[in-house]
Amino acid sequence: MSRFAAAAWSALVVALSTLPLAAGYSSPVAIGVLIGCAIVPFGVAALGRVAKIGRGWVAVAGTVLAVSAALILLDGVDTESQPVPGWRASPALSVLGPLIDSVPRLLTAPRPAPADVGYLVPTALLVWIVALGVAVVAVGRARATAAPLVGAVALQVAGALLTAGRGDPSGAVALATAVVLLLGWVLLPSQARASARVGGEIPTETESTSSPTVASGLEKPAAPARRGLLVPAVAALILASFALTAAAVPTVRSFEPRALVPPPELPLAATNPIPALSLWNSRPNTPLLSVSPDGANLPERLTIAALPDFDGAAWTIDARLRAVGVVDEPDLDPGTRQREVAYVLTDSALGGVWVPSAGMAQSVAGADVLMDTDTGVLVAPEGLGADPVTIRGLLDAPTDTEIGRAGTPMAEVATRYLELPRIPASLREESAALIQGTTSRWEQAVAIAEGVRGERTLDVGAPSGSSYGRIQEFLFLPAADGGQVGTSEQFAASFAVLARAAGLPTRLMIGFDLTDAVAGADGSVTVTGDDARMWAEVYFARAGWVALDPSPATSTDTGDLPEPPAGDDQPDQPEDVGAEDDQDADVNVAEPGDDADGQTGMNVVTGLTLLAGLALLGVFAVAGLAIARAVRRRRWRAAGAVGAWAQVLDAAVLAGRPVPSSSAAPDAARALADATGTGRSAPDRTPGRPASAAPEGRGTTALMLAERAERAAFGPEPRAGASTAVGQSAPAGAPSVATSDWELAIAVERDLRARAGAWRRAVWWVSPAVLRGRRAER
Repeated sequence: MSRFAAAAWSALVVALSTLPLAAGYSSPVAIGVLIGCAIVPFGVAALGRVAKIGRGWVAVAGTVLAVSAALILLDGVDTESQPVPGWRASPALSVLGPLIDSVPRLLTAPRPAPADVGYLVPTALLVWIVALGVAVVAVGRARATAAPLVGAVALQVAGALLTAGRGDPSGAVALATAVVLLLGWVLLPSQARASARVGGEIPTETESTSSPTVASGLEKPAAPARRGLLVPAVAALILASFALTAAAVPTVRSFEPRALVPPPELPLAATNPIPALSLWNSRPNTPLLSVSPDGANLPERLTIAALPDFDGAAWTIDARLRAVGVVDEPDLDPGTRQREVAYVLTDSALGGVWVPSAGMAQSVAGADVLMDTDTGVLVAPEGLGADPVTIRGLLDAPTDTEIGRAGTPMAEVATRYLELPRIPASLREESAALIQGTTSRWEQAVAIAEGVRGERTLDVGAPSGSSYGRIQEFLFLPAADGGQVGTSEQFAASFAVLARAAGLPTRLMIGFDLTDAVAGADGSVTVTGDDARMWAEVYFARAGWVALDPSPATSTDTGDLPEPPAGDDQPDQPEDVGAEDDQDADVNVAEPGDDADGQTGMNVVTGLTLLAGLALLGVFAVAGLAIARAVRRRRWRAAGAVGAWAQVLDAAVLAGRPVPSSSAAPDAARALADATGTGRSAPDRTPGRPASAAPEGRGTTALMLAERAERAAFGPEPRAGASTAVGQSAPAGAPSVATSDWELAIAVERDLRARAGAWRRAVWWVSPAVLRGRRAER
């Protein structure tokens, strides 16, 4: 039964550790598959033991079986033809190719990944191999081992990597695993129950009856190996500490192994969407798609493409495509205030591979899409089908006051969004003239937008282009010569270039403006060609990306451009977060007051949360020690005289008077008698607890109990009559023969505790000293 209990406990630990891995998949089917892969290897190991097959052969056979099954399952998975690296040319690696390719396939899948065979196989194989390793060690043993701890750490680390820490964000699974591990190490037996060793160790019945004796007394039997609890307990507590720390002190970014996989390139079908913008504008009444809310407000704008890279001739995007949900570090941090957006796309007639998005998508259902981790742009390599596509994401949503007080990041951080190669002097001078007299970064952005808008005309039929030459024609030539008239492309590009010249990070956005769209009865909006526009976004430190449309169709009184703060809300000395950039633009720094206060508040909350987590960990540790001590005490009480003597020796350790491990029971008893005042001790005045022996005789109680323990373990049936030690009679006031063994042990324990120091008395019931089996050395 004990062997079964140890194997079942090990299987439970491994199965529990698969939950963070299962959280990396979108279907609960993954939970069943992974738990099955964690339990079945224990059955394989049990069959190998019944068949008397060596543990090594069981491990090899189980691994070969699992790898073969994985290759068979992956044989039917559709994969794109990829060039095979040279190191895969050998026959063995060629056969294992599908299994090798399954790992990068999983790391480029959306998060959570679909619970399909191609994505489940590598994780299931990992669980099987780890569980098999634990099983071959644990099955057939009657004692708890450290193998489940190793397996749990391996699987939970893998789960944290697969989900970037999101599989167990609160640390609940890690804490539960630690508790199960600790309970197993404490409760599962590792030795037999009987022992005559002075330290209270209990040998088997065979050992008890076959132990030899010597003239000086009965020789102690060879002590079986003692199972220490210190290392496993510390390991479990460390595991719990990591879990609580992860919950109490969350990090802004977690390590993402998927970022190590080379991202796919932008599909060839993802051509420049600017010509499509002109086509949509030329058909203003043509429906392009329908957008309906999904439990959250619709965004004001939907982005088709973002163009952050400018070389002086054209705006482009160098996309880093990842699966949606991958934790990857963007060029610039998101804003500190965000709101959730959720919407459903239907009836799409856009064509191509671009998918309308808002902010950074967190999940996409209904289509296989990739996301540029810097801009949030979504791409569907296979295009959008007829099925509805549900998108949930986070969008920067700073308040007007936060925007007005915000500065810009350091120039070296936002280099990509400040690039202006070989900018003409006329454009730099125009930027400087427009921002003259402004006192904040937001005022500069508004001033440039108003300067670009001016008295110019928006004409969807105007020539396209956004190079330096086209922008100069648009801004400086008279209307008769083709200037002062342009599409939303010229307005947005002119603003972006002039803003960059002033040190404001910008990018161009192509998409649909829904601010004037009329919603239907169900809240859905039909997007038409008239809604297609190009606008610009400006990045402000801690506020995030803020949309600005400088074209005449959106004037400053429409609500799109919040007015600069006035009065008390305006900073006295606005400053920039960064230093002067490489373009010699004037820079200002925003006031840090509000953010400093917020950061201080966050630090306080984090500190208090950490303290609360540590306090909770302490409570769990004390509770675990109390349970372990109670179990040990109950085990000693059930073991009769031998167990009672072991309880006395535990009390000696707790009182700071451990006896030498080589001492015979009578010698140890005499040492304890000296420790309790050579046969005399203070009377026990514990309320409601009757004394089991008179104070005058309590010093000889240990001698009487030691004799009973030796007789119980080694000797024949007790003789008629009583004595407290060899050749000694019971003095007046000593406990009678009828006093039970446990009562004698409790009497000695109370006396030792009464004479111990205050600290030892305070931790008497939870001290781990006895769990380590600590004894004095000669």
